[in-house]
Amino acid sequence: MTESKYNGSGNGHDKDKRDNIVRMPTLAERDRMRKEKEKQEKAWRAQYKKESKKQNSVPFFNMGKVPLFTRIM
Repeated sequence: MTESKYNGSGNGHDKDKRDNIVRMPTLAERDRMRKEKEKQEKAWRAQYKKESKKQNSVPFFNMGKVPLFTRIM
């Protein structure tokens, strides 16, 4: 009887031990991911700021369109 590398009986033996290893990012990888995230957030903030300035550029209240009687009151 030839023994296989893999246990085909399904009794809980893993086919490959490397599949069970959880890889944690290194310090350099975490730093790179953090910088990329900050860069993306900074771009979002700049875009939001630009759009909000465009929306708020129109005066909220225009005294030229208010009737004279109302301005005197």
